[in-house]
Order: sequence, then C-alpha cells, then structure tokens
Amino acid sequence: MKLPIINIPVRFPKWVFSWVLLVCDSFMGLLVFYSEIKPRFNISGDSFNDIELIFLTIQFCWCVLFYFNRLYQGEYTISRLSELVRLARLIALVIGSIIIFEAIGIIPDLIIPVTIFRYGVLFCLFTTCNRIVLRSIQKWLLEKGIGRENTVIIGANQRGRKAAQFFNDHHSQGFNILGFINLDGEPNNFHNKIEVLGHIDDIVDIINKRNISDAVLALEDNQRSKLFPIIQKLDPLPITVKVIPDLYEVISGIARTQQISGLPLIDINLHLDTEYLRVYKPVFDFFFSLFGLIITAPFWIIIALVIKVDSKGPILYKQRRIGRHNTFFTAFKFRSMIADAEKDTGPVWAGKNDARNTRSGAWLRRFRLDEFPQLLNVLKGEMSLVGPRPERPFFVEKLEKEYPLYSRRLKIRPGITGWAQIKHGYDENLEDVREKLKYDFYYIENVDIWLDIKILLTTIGVIVSGKGR
Repeated sequence: MKLPIINIPVRFPKWVFSWVLLVCDSFMGLLVFYSEIKPRFNISGDSFNDIELIFLTIQFCWCVLFYFNRLYQGEYTISRLSELVRLARLIALVIGSIIIFEAIGIIPDLIIPVTIFRYGVLFCLFTTCNRIVLRSIQKWLLEKGIGRENTVIIGANQRGRKAAQFFNDHHSQGFNILGFINLDGEPNNFHNKIEVLGHIDDIVDIINKRNISDAVLALEDNQRSKLFPIIQKLDPLPITVKVIPDLYEVISGIARTQQISGLPLIDINLHLDTEYLRVYKPVFDFFFSLFGLIITAPFWIIIALVIKVDSKGPILYKQRRIGRHNTFFTAFKFRSMIADAEKDTGPVWAGKNDARNTRSGAWLRRFRLDEFPQLLNVLKGEMSLVGPRPERPFFVEKLEKEYPLYSRRLKIRPGITGWAQIKHGYDENLEDVREKLKYDFYYIENVDIWLDIKILLTTIGVIVSGKGR
C-alpha cells in the first residue's frame, strides 16, 4: 500500500543534516583510525591524553578541511556525484601530501607510508559510503514529504506550468509547489491543480503568510525586461531565487548553475552575508595583509625614492572611494601619474597608454606595485585582499543608473585584486565595466577561500611577469 505524503508546513533546517554529516564522518574516521593508525602507535599512560587526543586532532583537521570545501552542505539539490568527487580528491591530496612531506623530511616520519596510504583509502571508502547512505535517506524523506521547502513559481504561463509539472514529478528534489505568482497580463487562474496565489506586487505578503522559502522565476521570452525589477523586489526577502533556463544570457556571470534531476536551474544568491565573508575572510585578510606589509616594506623605500626623483608631487596618491554598504573611505596608492592629473578633465578612467603616467608610474602600474599601500586599507578593515575594485563616487552614481544590480558589488568589501582584475584589466569605458561586472558577479556568487587563494596566486604571477597595466 502506498504511504500518504506528509507535508510539513515549516522549513526543515538544513544545518541539522550538516551536523548529521559531520557526526557520521567523524564516526567513520574513528573506525578507520582505530583499525589502521592506533595499532602502529606504542603509547602508554592515560589513554585520553595520548591516542584519543591524536584522533581528535586528526579528525578536527578533517572537519575543517571538509567545511572549507563545502562538504557539509545540507542542501538536497547538491549533485551526489560531484560531492563524492570533491571528497575523494581532497582526501587523496592530503594523504599524498603527507606521504611526500615525510619522504623529503619536512614532517617527522611517525608512521610508515603504507599505513598512511591504507588509512587514506579506507577513510575515503568509508566516508563515501556514508555520504551515499545519508543522501539516499535524505531523498527518501523528501519523497515522503518530510522537509520540503514551500516554493512559488513566478510566472503564470506555459513555462511556469511545465516547471510545476516537473517539480511535482520529482518530489525528492525538495520543492513543495504552493502556487503561482502572476505578472501583468497573466490569468488569475489557469492550472487545474495549482492555484494562482496573487500578483507580483503582493509578493511580500504572500511569502510571509505562506512561509515560502524558495521562488522560481519562469518568465517567457517577451517578459525578459521584468527580470531585474522582480529580482530587486525579491532582494530583501529571506528566500532563495532560481531562474528557469533560457534566461541565462540575460544575467550571464551573476549566477551559479545547478542540475535538478537533469534540469539546469540558475541559482541567484541574493544574500551574501555568508559565514566565510563574515568571520573567516576578515581574519584571512588581516594576517595576510600584515605579512604582505612586512615582506614588501623594503620595496616601499625604493619606490618612494624613485617617485620623488622622477616627478614633482606627493609619493602617495589618496582618493575617495566607495566601499561595502556604500561607505566612503580614502584609498592609498603610490602616485603613478603627474600631480593634479584630472585638473582639466575631471574624473576619467585611466587608459592603456595614458599620457598622464609618469615614467616610473607606467612601470609601477605594469607590475601592480602602485597597489601596495592599499594593504593599509585592508588592515583598517576598509578593503579586502580579494574582491571587486573600489570605485569613485562619481562613477558609482553613473554606473548604478546604467546597469541594474550594479549595487550588488557593494555588498562585500572591495579588494586590491579580484577575479575581474586578473581577467580583464583596467576600465577604460562603459563596455569594459559591463564585461568586468560579469566577473565581479561571478566572484560574489562563488566566493570561498580556494577562489581567493587562486586569485592571489594569479596576481603574484602577474606582478612577477609584469603582465599588468
């Protein structure tokens, strides 16, 4: 007999499943540690202060690495295959590095490589099986209606109808379709089984009253102009927003695409206050900027002397910029142009071979050495090492009128370097800004410690090779 579907009218907390993953992974680690590692240690004395402490240290390191590699996500739409690939790749990288470091003497040779290798293989196998079982249980619960998230489809049209049918055929993806939100010119009732809950102008009241946590945008081709106004309307609401395909070219670069049972959905992250941005990235910025200041300090003296000898004017160039949440701050750079370079022209973007550059300035900009003083801005908390470039108030006001959602890049701290900087170079006109916005939005949607490290390493390569401008 087919069991009835249970509909729980509240959003199931995803963090519960994240903790289940962590606890079960730790249990798998315990089994492997006691079968492979403990027999190789000859430790006497209080067991808790010895072998158990070693296990806790090792497992804590695994938990931290898994966390930063997004392996404790409670979302039910995660691809199980990609999760297992990331898990196996991380374990292989760590175990391989330990074996190599032991071989060349960087770390003590406490356990023979064969044992470490065997531990790594078993740990990978056990945690992989653990993930498969837990994700399968999660899907089974969703099939029974447990933990689904209340969802509305914005667009009472053919595309919306197909989306509703698809989600109803794939209950294990966790979407509980409550109804449609219609737009101007769309019917108030057009689906036999799913009601139209109201108009887009009433979206705030509908979401609050119905306890909705997800919205899917299903706009027809002739409704594309409504996309950005709708996203701006949804921006302050505590929901996740997904877009049905065929609109990707409209918002190219600002979204992360995921597969829902073979159907690609564009996931728009409206809320950027992640734990990494809020807690870990400021710590990362402080220590690495302090280290950068210590390392580059000798070059500051040389650069200052070169600037002073080369042209008249101050050594440091100070300029008012807009930072996170539209706050103003003074950005520091080594002066690379003649003094009062914008006296006759007003605010303008620097060109590739700008005539205002001094002889030393062209060299400084090529190797990005003029950016060094902005490490002070990072220490003050006004900037980050990695992020969208801070822009001047004059250009921000102009660009916010020209490009919808430009203000999204002001939701995180601006950076000395960033994905847009290493991919596109300096802005010279509005078309350059349009291209760089795609890279900025990609960074905002995908920011994590590994992307930051990749950008920093690439930036170091640009400095060393002199490929900047």
